[in-house]
Amino acid sequence: MHVKASTTTTEAPGDKSETLSLEHFKVLALASMGGLLEYYEFTVFIFLTPFTSRLFFPASSPEWLRELETLTIFASGYLTRPLGGIWLASLGDKLGRKKMFAVSVLLMAAPTLGVGLLPVYAQIGVCAPLGLLACRLLQGAALGGELPTAMVFVSEHVPERRLGLAFGVLGTGVVLGFVLASGVITMLLHHMGAEAFQMRGWRVPFILGGAFGLVSAFLRRYVSETPVFRDLSARRHLVRGTPFRQLFKRYKAETILCLLLSIAPGVIVPGVHLFPAIYLQTSLHYNARIVNDALFWLQVTMLFSGIIGGLAVDLLGWRSVIVTTFLALILTLFGFYRFVTPDNLHLWFCALGLFLSGSIMLYNPLVASFPAQVRMTGIASVYNVGAAVFGGTTPVVMQILARYSKWGLPLYPAAAATIAIVVTPFLWKMRKPVGPDEAA
Repeated sequence: MHVKASTTTTEAPGDKSETLSLEHFKVLALASMGGLLEYYEFTVFIFLTPFTSRLFFPASSPEWLRELETLTIFASGYLTRPLGGIWLASLGDKLGRKKMFAVSVLLMAAPTLGVGLLPVYAQIGVCAPLGLLACRLLQGAALGGELPTAMVFVSEHVPERRLGLAFGVLGTGVVLGFVLASGVITMLLHHMGAEAFQMRGWRVPFILGGAFGLVSAFLRRYVSETPVFRDLSARRHLVRGTPFRQLFKRYKAETILCLLLSIAPGVIVPGVHLFPAIYLQTSLHYNARIVNDALFWLQVTMLFSGIIGGLAVDLLGWRSVIVTTFLALILTLFGFYRFVTPDNLHLWFCALGLFLSGSIMLYNPLVASFPAQVRMTGIASVYNVGAAVFGGTTPVVMQILARYSKWGLPLYPAAAATIAIVVTPFLWKMRKPVGPDEAA
C-alpha cells in the first residue's frame, strides 16, 4: 500500500510527551558525536591543505598545483558518499536503525585514523597520494550513512513537536566539530611551531579524530532501537523489496524536490562557512590571525543560532523559518563581499553564523518528506547526491570564481539558497508523519 501524505503531526509510539527527557538527550549526545567527527575531519582536511599538499606531492610541483591536487582528493570522497550512504541506509530500513548507528561511525573513524598514520611522498613516492585517496574514498562511503542515520535516529526517538530543537542540538554537534578542529590545529601550531607541525604535528588531529570515532562507536552500542522501527517490525510493516526501488517507484516527486533542496547545504557549508577564510587570506591577503579569530566567533555564533533556530521552527513551523533565514543569508552574503574589512570582519562573520543555521533547519523537511519504511534510504539518497555533486566541488568552484570576480563568490551560494526557498513550500504541502503509517 502507498503511504499517504499527512499534514498533521503524529508522535512516535510510546512517546507522547512534548518535552525532551534524559533518554532523549542521551540519544542526541550520541548522535551528535557522529556529526562532530564528520565536520571535524572535514575542517581538518581543508585547514591542513597547505601542510599536507607539501607532504603528499613532489616538491617540484608548483604550490598552487599541489593544493589543487589535495583539494581534488578531498572532493573525491564525495563521489563515494551516495553509494555508501544508500547501502547503509537500505540496511537501516530493513535491519534496524541501531545497527547502522554504530557501524557508520566505526567505518568513518578507521580511515580518519589511517590518514594520520600514512607515510608521505618523501618516504614512498606516488603511493603516498594514492594512500590518501584510498582513505578519503573510504571516509566518503562511511560519511554517506552517518548524518542521514543520525537524522532518522533522532527524529524517531524525540517528540515530533520538539524536532526543531532536537535538530538544533544535532547541528550544534556539527559546529563543535569545526570548533574542535580549529582549536586543536591552533593549539598544536602554537606549542610546536610551524616547522615541527609540518614534520609530524599534522598527524595528531587525524589520529585524535579516529580515536574519538572508535569511542563513539563503542558508546552507541548502549542506545535503544527507535520506537518507530520497533513498531514497524512488530506489525511486520517493514519495507517490502529493495528500499531504493520503492523510493523511486512511489515517492518520485518527494525525491526530486529533496534532491533540489540538498543543493543548499552542499554549497553553503563549504562555500559560506569555510571558503571565505581561505579567500580573505589568499586573495585579499588578510592577516591569518585576524581571520582565524573572526572565524572562531562565526562558529560560536552558530552554536547559539542552531538552538535558537530550532526553537523558532518548533514555534512557527519550518516552512516560514527556513524561507526567512535563507533570504537573510543571501542579503548578508552580498553585504559581506561588498563591505567587509579587517576592522569589521568579526561582525560580518557573526552575521553569517547567525543565518548559516538555515542548513540545519533543512533536516526537518528531509525527515518529513519520506515515510518511516524508506526514510533512511530517502534521506541518504538525496542528501548524499547533493553533497557529492556540490559539496566536494564547491571549494574548487569558489577558488576558480575568486580568480575572476569577487561577485561570483556570493552569487554561487545565493543561488543554492534560492533553490531552497522555492522548494521548501512544496515540501511543506507533502510532509508526512514521523511515526509509522501504512506499509510501503
